[in-house]
Amino acid sequence: MLLRPLVGDPLRTLELLSCAASAASFVLLAWLLARVVPRPVALAAATLHAFVPTVWFHAPRALASTPAVALALAAVAGWAHGSRWGARLGWIALVWAGLTRPQLAPVLAALGLCAVVWLRGQPRALCKDLALAGGIGAAVAAAVVIDTGSLARLLRAMSEHYGANERARAGWPEELGDLGLVRGLGGVWATGIWALATGIGLGLLARRRWRGAAAAGLVLAATLATLLLWHVPTHPRYQVPLAAVCAPLVAIAAARLGRVAGVGMLFVGAGASAWLAAPAVWSVHTTPLPIVAALRAVSRPEGDAQAVVYTHGAFSFPRLWSMTGALGRPAVDERELGRLGPTLTRPFLSMTAIEPLPGATVTARIFEEFPQEAWDLSQRRFVREWVVEGAVLTGEGVSRAEIDRGGERFAWLGPAVTLWAQPSAEGLGLALVVPQEVAPLTVTVTVEEVVRLRSTLAAGPQVLRTPTGCASLCAAQISFDKTITAAKDHRALSARMYGAWNEGPLFKTPAYTWSPGLPREAAARGVVFSGFYGPEKFLKGTRPGAWTTGLARAEFPAGPGRVGVTLANPPPRAGLVTLRSDLEARTVAVTGQPSTHWIAVGGAQGRAWIEIEGAVNVPAAADPTKKDTRPLGQTVLELRYEPE
Repeated sequence: MLLRPLVGDPLRTLELLSCAASAASFVLLAWLLARVVPRPVALAAATLHAFVPTVWFHAPRALASTPAVALALAAVAGWAHGSRWGARLGWIALVWAGLTRPQLAPVLAALGLCAVVWLRGQPRALCKDLALAGGIGAAVAAAVVIDTGSLARLLRAMSEHYGANERARAGWPEELGDLGLVRGLGGVWATGIWALATGIGLGLLARRRWRGAAAAGLVLAATLATLLLWHVPTHPRYQVPLAAVCAPLVAIAAARLGRVAGVGMLFVGAGASAWLAAPAVWSVHTTPLPIVAALRAVSRPEGDAQAVVYTHGAFSFPRLWSMTGALGRPAVDERELGRLGPTLTRPFLSMTAIEPLPGATVTARIFEEFPQEAWDLSQRRFVREWVVEGAVLTGEGVSRAEIDRGGERFAWLGPAVTLWAQPSAEGLGLALVVPQEVAPLTVTVTVEEVVRLRSTLAAGPQVLRTPTGCASLCAAQISFDKTITAAKDHRALSARMYGAWNEGPLFKTPAYTWSPGLPREAAARGVVFSGFYGPEKFLKGTRPGAWTTGLARAEFPAGPGRVGVTLANPPPRAGLVTLRSDLEARTVAVTGQPSTHWIAVGGAQGRAWIEIEGAVNVPAAADPTKKDTRPLGQTVLELRYEPE
């Protein structure tokens, strides 16, 4: 908070503090190593540690491992100093490290146990120091509970966090090279060399000081067990503490080679590590994470969105921006919608790492510039983010999005569904496909305990529009009377949802394109077709579209603007086609080659329509060898709405 006015960016502030912690680790490690090996070797070993790929890569990242390691090294330095105040500050630093990165508790506990044995000759002073450090830790923990809201909420958040890690640990990599430990050290060969040097150093230390070797072995074992069994094993960022634990043993092994050879080997290793990690380090300096780029975009003083609602997986970033005031609006966890919904009285933005379903009034900006050079050293998260305006948020009963056989995205709806309508939404629009097995399907929509709609849906694609009348954020409870269960899918399923959107004066329809050749994608935008045959591919299979029956109609969400119709009129049909809209009518000349023609639309009450009428031809009547007996009118490839 003190640095932010100078830096101007909350994430940059934390990154600077992380860099400072990394620099402090270098100084502390060099000072500590100089107590067990010659100073040149200590300096070279500290340099090697600083340029270990995962250490260097994560030094400027706003993550907890780097400052936690610096604090742990400060604790060891305090104990090694030998003074009364040094020991006291050492215990405080150890507790602070645990508060910074609680997941390192086993490692820090092993380190603390070694310190207790080391300082056992002063039991009274040791007890006082432990009581002081414990009191400081308790005070900080109490402040965290107060900031969280309650102990129950804090424990629930911790349980969910560890539960997410537990689920991620379920999928261990099949290859050794995909382990975060191996990627973080620079690959399989670099890891092998590092492990060999660590083992040699531990053996040499055991010959000289068996108690020191036992302490080093205990901390090393606790670190490996914690990182492999309590952390996600594929994430290199968790491996930062391991390099610091191994560095003294590597320094002892290098010192055995002699001062010149040992220093040379360590500096060669540092240079090789820097060469390996440099592209990744440079790429993250020049390219922000997509979620960071998205937050910086929505933090600009543009638009009147009241808040930003974010998916829980990315909570740390929006919360940081909101807490420091950089966001300029509140940030709301999607899981808190039920509690905070009444406070949201104006439309808001939505941030999600999962591609949203489209909608007539939904606009989405995607941020996905993730540097490929950083792939191996990153945790491979936050690589894509969407910022969505006008989103309908999904709750219980909505499955994760899938892809149908036509390559279009949809989400299955169960028998009881919750959709969150934005504040000031007068209605919701839903693009649904009802399976034949459950048709006819009765749907009931309840908003704030009032039944707003009850309707029977036929099989196939359709647009369902229901009033909501939400002054603030509100939940639309949607229920269906029938379900199906697939042979290999135990979910109870009722309908497929291809799109959802809010309707009302505050939700404008952006420019968008649709085609009768992609009927579900068009339905997801709220388009309703009539007078078209089924979808086909034209122009040698390169363009989707559909034939008209001679008179075709499309109804679609729109305000005042214009629509461009791309169509073709192959001979022997007459070359004139009539276009009619809710605002005007015109006749245009069309040939067998695709051409685009524009017509104005009024968009009264948020909807418009357009008709396409022209001559028809029956292929089988003109050529007996053909079997197509349909009266075919015009080929319609695409329509595009552009608002005024």
